Amino acid sequence: TAIIEQELERTICIAPLMFIRLLPQSPVLPGYLHWYINLASTQAKMSAYARGTTIRMIPAESMEGLEIILPPLERQHKIVAATELNRQIQELEARLAEKRQRYAEEALLQYARGLRVLERS
Repeated sequence: TAIIEQELERTICIAPLMFIRLLPQSPVLPGYLHWYINLASTQAKMSAYARGTTIRMIPAESMEGLEIILPPLERQHKIVAATELNRQIQELEARLAEKRQRYAEEALLQYARGLRVLERS
């Protein structure tokens, strides 16, 4: 899924050729709906609706029956904020893991060249 913020304001693409357009007075935040639709449990329900063999598509009628837990807007804002923080944490952890890997490789390369002594801690 994707949140489209530009020309199709307050619109979420949930499957090929399927969009959900939220009205300005809608009681749901696009970010919250994006998060909810991407939950593993929601994806499993949507997968059960999918039809086709090569390209699986979800009929629009099936989406009409999808129940969505809709908390108050204040709680939706907090969920969206927490989701963004979690995404940032995952990104930072991935960058840290990459830097650790490069550091370990460089340390071992220096050790292989005899430029560094490995110490046991």
